Amino acid sequence: PRLDPIAKAKANPKSLRLAVTAKCFECMGGGEDTGTRKLIRACTSSNCPLHTLRPYQAKEKDDGDSND
Repeated sequence: PRLDPIAKAKANPKSLRLAVTAKCFECMGGGEDTGTRKLIRACTSSNCPLHTLRPYQAKEKDDGDSND
């Protein structure tokens, strides 16, 4: 069976990455909705201390200017 992010974090309690993922998963409904990853990606809670660390963020697009 596939573990949800909270179960994964409990199985590996020293992983900070798994802890952040589990907290975001819990905050966004804990899998009650099938679109939890999409909700985390679209999170607008910029006051949350984990906001910039949240998983499933869209990759920033390169503007093509490599002459910085």
